[in-house]
Amino acid sequence: MKLALLGNYATQFLSKPISKKLKTEDASFQLYLAEFNTIDLEFIDTDSGLFQFEPNFIVWHESTLSLRDLFYQIKIENRANFADNYIQRIGDYLDTVKSVLPKCKVIYPNHSLIFNDNIFGNFGSKVASSWKYQIDKINFLLNELSSNKGNLYLLESKPNQPIDPITDYSMVVNAELHFTPEYLNLLSNSIVEIIHVFQGKFKKCVILDLDNTLWGGIIGDDGLENIQIGTLGIGKAFTRFQKWL
Repeated sequence: MKLALLGNYATQFLSKPISKKLKTEDASFQLYLAEFNTIDLEFIDTDSGLFQFEPNFIVWHESTLSLRDLFYQIKIENRANFADNYIQRIGDYLDTVKSVLPKCKVIYPNHSLIFNDNIFGNFGSKVASSWKYQIDKINFLLNELSSNKGNLYLLESKPNQPIDPITDYSMVVNAELHFTPEYLNLLSNSIVEIIHVFQGKFKKCVILDLDNTLWGGIIGDDGLENIQIGTLGIGKAFTRFQKWL
């Protein structure tokens, strides 16, 4: 199995946990680590190292922090088009991948909203040229793009486990490492989980006990009329659990 990793920051610390997890399962696993911030060069040139490598999966991770810096380099009057132009770029590259590597899957972590600058405060959602408006729009348009592009698979960038901080700004300045190693390790877990799905490694059923799991109490001892279920008291928890299942 071949995996390519592209990013607009120093991605070495993301490549290591991904490689470690996948190599333990597949000794033939190969990784292509693109040079720093060469995403556009890799996708535009169909003779690039990326396409010559012929990966099964491409992990395309763009730092929200770098994206914000790019946003503020644009003239104010052009900022309202930032999200549309950004999504158009992604869509064009996905089409290129589809034409050259029709079976390749592209895994793209969406953008974290923790990098909102709050310049407009709560008014930011009303100003189309604000960073908050544009980054929210990018994440929304990514969902639409994923539904239209069969080779794009989005990944939630916010980890389920709390990590504080996600970014160490001294590491950003000194090494262009935009995320802490702890965060990248959690992100690598999510990336490997998606790969496992395509390899058929996923749960297919949920096995449960009944008494004191799907309802409160023991039917054989308490009787049907005395178990805890419904819309009152602790019964609400069991009802919610059943609905979730």
